[in-house]
Amino acid sequence: MMQMHHFAGLNATESVAWVASSVGARDGGGVMEKFSELLLAVYRASRECDPSEFQETALKLVRPLLDFDSCTWSSCVITPEQGMVFLSAYLFEELPGRVEDYEEVRLQDSLPQPTIARPGVTVNAHMPTLYGAREKAAIRAYSQRYRHQCVLATGIPDPVRGTLRGLVFYRKDAGRPFSEEERQLCQCLVPHLMESLVVSQDSLLLRMNSQDAGLSCSGLADCRGIVQHCGAGFATLFALQWPGWDGIHLPPSLLAMPMPAGQAVFVGSVLTVRLRRIRDLVLLQARIRQATDNLTPRERTVAASVAQGLSYKEIAQHLHLAPATVRNHIQAIHTRLGIHSNTELAALMQHTLL
Repeated sequence: MMQMHHFAGLNATESVAWVASSVGARDGGGVMEKFSELLLAVYRASRECDPSEFQETALKLVRPLLDFDSCTWSSCVITPEQGMVFLSAYLFEELPGRVEDYEEVRLQDSLPQPTIARPGVTVNAHMPTLYGAREKAAIRAYSQRYRHQCVLATGIPDPVRGTLRGLVFYRKDAGRPFSEEERQLCQCLVPHLMESLVVSQDSLLLRMNSQDAGLSCSGLADCRGIVQHCGAGFATLFALQWPGWDGIHLPPSLLAMPMPAGQAVFVGSVLTVRLRRIRDLVLLQARIRQATDNLTPRERTVAASVAQGLSYKEIAQHLHLAPATVRNHIQAIHTRLGIHSNTELAALMQHTLL
């Protein structure tokens, strides 16, 4: 059996070769060709789909090659005292209530132990057997209720955040266990699915940051406030505003911000952070607080118009204000920022895109 430290560094071409040698070219090289096509399609989707859509797309692509009924793609923490606690979970064709009901039985779950013991190695489990003991009655009933009878489970640690990223595929029929060949295929595939999700997340951050060049660091969180992904320097920047930040949960001051139009701006003592809802995710774009953050919303709008090269008259028409009112706003802006010309104002506003 291939160990994770041999496998984790394989690129797409090497993975295809490994699948061919491990699973075997049973149909004249068909497995190798299908796996190669799958990887290409998954990585293509990672560049084209937003992260909120990518996981569903990827799992639909996987299904023809690895037959499964449902899947949980999650991030979690596991401790002896608490068992496995989900931080976030993408559920593919799972029944409603699956994560909530798991809280009642997680201390009985013995599947996380072998998954943790061998990071990156896919565990093939038959749940009626694994949960066959009398003291496992509750989780045995849970696995039956949620159609988790045969399982392929793979966990990959995130050493930076101290979490475990997991992908678990399920079959509902206890009489259809996964084969060893399917286990090997899954073990080869999961690191690519994990990495392709990162590619999807990075692609979104790159697209958004290219539109907002003044924002230095960005990240993605789900609607529960769990950070899913972040760019370089994001954690360091957040720690300046929130010392001791755990890198996982959004600070309460951000989580509590209302977003009536799908976006909001937090101005703290050190940072300015823009929050923008993108489907089921929240994009966070942050930078060090600047003098222009002290402007009122109306002053910021006027200042942005000045930076665009509009005249007083054009600004007045656009904002439905009297030219004298615009002139008063600009004078107040100059005073607040300690500048003396609109040229200086335009230079400052180049880095004020919130």
